[in-house]
Amino acid sequence: MKSNFYLFNKTYIGDFKRTLNLCKSIQLFNCDSIPLYISAPSADLEYFKNNIHQPKNINWVSDESIISAASHENVTRYKLTDGYISQQIVKSQFWRLFDSEITYLALILRVNLSKISTCPIF
Repeated sequence: MKSNFYLFNKTYIGDFKRTLNLCKSIQLFNCDSIPLYISAPSADLEYFKNNIHQPKNINWVSDESIISAASHENVTRYKLTDGYISQQIVKSQFWRLFDSEITYLALILRVNLSKISTCPIF
Protein backbone atom coordinates (compact mmCIF):
# COMPACT_ATOMS: atom_id res chain seq x y z
CA MET A 1 0.00 0.00 0.00
CA LYS A 2 1.34 3.40 -0.94
CA SER A 3 1.99 5.74 1.97
CA ASN A 4 0.26 9.09 2.27
CA PHE A 5 2.47 10.24 5.15
CA TYR A 6 5.81 11.87 4.40
CA LEU A 7 8.77 13.48 6.12
CA PHE A 8 9.67 16.79 4.50
CA ASN A 9 12.73 18.96 4.88
CA LYS A 10 13.22 22.31 3.18
CA THR A 11 16.89 23.25 3.15
CA TYR A 12 19.56 25.32 1.42
CA ILE A 13 23.33 25.12 0.97
CA GLY A 14 24.05 26.92 4.27
CA ASP A 15 22.36 24.06 6.16
CA PHE A 16 24.19 21.25 4.37
CA LYS A 17 25.80 19.79 7.52
CA ARG A 18 22.52 19.91 9.43
CA THR A 19 20.72 18.22 6.54
CA LEU A 20 23.42 15.54 6.38
CA ASN A 21 23.02 14.87 10.12
CA LEU A 22 19.24 14.74 9.74
CA CYS A 23 19.58 12.16 6.97
CA LYS A 24 21.90 10.03 9.10
CA SER A 25 19.37 10.13 11.94
CA ILE A 26 16.53 9.18 9.62
CA GLN A 27 18.62 6.32 8.23
CA LEU A 28 19.10 4.98 11.77
CA PHE A 29 15.63 5.51 13.23
CA ASN A 30 13.09 5.42 10.40
CA CYS A 31 12.27 1.72 10.78
CA ASP A 32 8.88 2.21 9.08
CA SER A 33 10.59 3.59 5.96
CA ILE A 34 8.49 6.75 5.92
CA PRO A 35 9.32 8.46 2.60
CA LEU A 36 11.63 11.46 2.95
CA TYR A 37 11.37 14.48 0.67
CA ILE A 38 14.06 17.14 0.67
CA SER A 39 13.68 20.42 -1.18
CA ALA A 40 16.32 23.02 -1.86
CA PRO A 41 16.73 25.88 -4.31
CA SER A 42 17.47 24.48 -7.77
CA ALA A 43 20.92 26.12 -7.63
CA ASP A 44 21.78 24.02 -4.54
CA LEU A 45 20.00 20.77 -5.35
CA GLU A 46 22.78 19.01 -7.30
CA TYR A 47 25.25 19.60 -4.47
CA PHE A 48 22.89 17.88 -2.04
CA LYS A 49 22.20 14.99 -4.44
CA ASN A 50 25.92 14.42 -5.01
CA ASN A 51 26.90 14.57 -1.34
CA ILE A 52 24.06 12.91 0.59
CA HIS A 53 23.65 9.23 -0.16
CA GLN A 54 21.58 7.94 2.75
CA PRO A 55 18.85 7.16 3.30
CA LYS A 56 18.59 5.53 -0.12
CA ASN A 57 14.97 6.56 -0.65
CA ILE A 58 15.36 10.36 -0.58
CA ASN A 59 13.02 12.11 -2.97
CA TRP A 60 14.69 15.32 -4.15
CA VAL A 61 12.60 18.29 -5.29
CA SER A 62 13.45 21.88 -6.06
CA ASP A 63 11.81 24.71 -4.18
CA GLU A 64 10.83 26.14 -7.54
CA SER A 65 8.90 23.01 -8.51
CA ILE A 66 6.88 23.30 -5.30
CA ILE A 67 6.18 26.98 -5.94
CA SER A 68 5.22 26.22 -9.56
CA ALA A 69 2.74 23.60 -8.34
CA ALA A 70 0.99 26.34 -6.35
CA SER A 71 -0.97 28.00 -9.11
CA HIS A 72 -1.35 31.28 -7.23
CA GLU A 73 2.37 31.68 -6.57
CA ASN A 74 4.92 33.18 -8.92
CA VAL A 75 8.48 31.76 -8.99
CA THR A 76 10.04 35.13 -9.79
CA ARG A 77 8.25 36.79 -6.88
CA TYR A 78 9.23 33.88 -4.63
CA LYS A 79 12.93 34.32 -5.47
CA LEU A 80 12.72 37.98 -4.40
CA THR A 81 11.27 37.03 -1.00
CA ASP A 82 13.47 36.93 2.12
CA GLY A 83 14.69 33.43 2.98
CA TYR A 84 12.93 33.14 6.32
CA ILE A 85 9.60 33.89 4.61
CA SER A 86 10.19 31.89 1.42
CA GLN A 87 11.00 28.74 3.41
CA GLN A 88 7.59 28.99 5.09
CA ILE A 89 5.92 29.31 1.69
CA VAL A 90 7.70 26.18 0.43
CA LYS A 91 6.82 24.19 3.57
CA SER A 92 3.18 25.20 3.37
CA GLN A 93 2.87 24.39 -0.35
CA PHE A 94 4.66 21.00 -0.42
CA TRP A 95 1.34 19.12 -0.51
CA ARG A 96 0.58 20.56 -3.96
CA LEU A 97 3.06 18.13 -5.56
CA PHE A 98 0.61 15.26 -4.93
CA ASP A 99 -2.58 14.27 -6.72
CA SER A 100 -4.30 13.04 -3.58
CA GLU A 101 -4.59 14.14 0.03
CA ILE A 102 -1.43 13.66 2.07
CA THR A 103 -0.13 14.24 5.57
CA TYR A 104 3.42 15.42 6.11
CA LEU A 105 5.75 16.44 8.88
CA ALA A 106 7.98 19.41 8.05
CA LEU A 107 11.27 18.84 9.86
CA ILE A 108 13.19 21.67 11.52
CA LEU A 109 16.98 21.58 11.57
CA ARG A 110 17.71 23.86 14.50
CA VAL A 111 17.58 20.97 16.98
CA ASN A 112 20.37 18.49 17.66
CA LEU A 113 18.45 15.34 16.74
CA SER A 114 21.23 13.02 17.85
CA LYS A 115 20.56 14.05 21.46
CA ILE A 116 16.79 13.65 21.40
CA SER A 117 16.18 10.90 18.84
CA THR A 118 16.67 7.77 20.94
CA CYS A 119 13.74 5.73 19.65
CA PRO A 120 12.52 4.76 16.19
CA ILE A 121 10.29 7.06 14.15
CA PHE A 122 6.85 5.47 13.98
